Amino acid sequence: MELFIEQKPHTFFGRIWLFITMITIFYSFFFQYAIKAIGGAMFGLCALLILFSFIQVFLVQKGRIAKSYLDPIVLFVIISVLLTLGFTAKGYGTDLSIRMIEYVLTSYSIYLLLKEYPDYIEIVFWGNSLAITFLALSTFMKGVEVSSSGAIGLEGLNSNTMSSFLLIMFFTSFCLFYRKRRFVIRILLLFMIAVVAVAQVSAASRRGFIVLVLFTFLSLVFGIIPLKAENKSKKRFCFYVLLLLGIGVALIFLQNYLLEKTLLGARLMGVYDGGDAARTRYQTFAFQQFKEHPLLGIGLGGIAFHMGAYSHSLYYEMLACTGIFGTLIFLYGIIKMLRTYWLSNKVFMNVDDQKTNIYLSRMGGIFLFCILVSGIAVVMIYDFHFYYSLALLVTLLSRIKASWRIVEYDE
Repeated sequence: MELFIEQKPHTFFGRIWLFITMITIFYSFFFQYAIKAIGGAMFGLCALLILFSFIQVFLVQKGRIAKSYLDPIVLFVIISVLLTLGFTAKGYGTDLSIRMIEYVLTSYSIYLLLKEYPDYIEIVFWGNSLAITFLALSTFMKGVEVSSSGAIGLEGLNSNTMSSFLLIMFFTSFCLFYRKRRFVIRILLLFMIAVVAVAQVSAASRRGFIVLVLFTFLSLVFGIIPLKAENKSKKRFCFYVLLLLGIGVALIFLQNYLLEKTLLGARLMGVYDGGDAARTRYQTFAFQQFKEHPLLGIGLGGIAFHMGAYSHSLYYEMLACTGIFGTLIFLYGIIKMLRTYWLSNKVFMNVDDQKTNIYLSRMGGIFLFCILVSGIAVVMIYDFHFYYSLALLVTLLSRIKASWRIVEYDE
């Protein structure tokens, strides 16, 4: 059974919506960093996508809004913005509030598009993988030092944000392995993944490297190899097993080089630098603010206003800036998504001919878990890529749930 079970007729409105979405993906993940940032372009693209979502909801759906797993995240943003209004007089919070609303509504628009036209999901996944691969290639051609530690990247794009982009690319590329493809396409995907992996080493982000390795390991062990093991072709299964062994052997030979000859290796070996000291200082202040304002926090951007930088942790930032109230709303949405991915995997494991749904439910759960691990060292809630990632996960989950309901009906 294929994942995308319901194919709706394509419309001119849907094609334009998809076109603007693809432009937004390429601009936000590639063009603005590798070519040139255009003032107001991101705002304009987001405004267009939000407009399309309003047309979809109020004209096409006649005002009917179905529940989604993205709703708690949207509620978290709204509550956080409302809680921040009391601090705008102090000079912070306004810009971040506008940005978060813009990003979460844009991501919701992308979710609505892919929910309405499920066969566009693969197009968006390909566009995402290509855009971030081009970004990685650009770091090889025009990369500069982007941090005091010597990390190589592009101007205006710090290594942690770039690492988050690369993780998204790994997720969308691995998802594209869900069905049999031509040998040339499989080689292209593997080449793109290799390019992004090298860019990750150049970025010298410890968190990014560890999370990318974690995602790759979990995806191979619980996703790709079990998927191919059920294939009738033993040659294909052997190919992936040999590929995994080859990667392992290559890592053994590259271990000394990575640890001794690269900046990433030095950071992985525990070299304590100025960035680590600053991070400790920011998080200590954030925790102190949480203890003083535990329920509602000090408002979005409060840590940066007082300390000159964010707390370098999603969890410290949420607790300090949105308090227990906002944090619980956010965690409710995330835990609900994780639980549904887990349950969907259990449901499909007991049904024949559901390997595609099993594979994609595992990939989604692994990706969401890795995002949560990333949150230990990265704030993310002020960035478009975070809400975009959640929109992709919710879209995938909605299609899996649709297949789930059909399976239960057939039984």
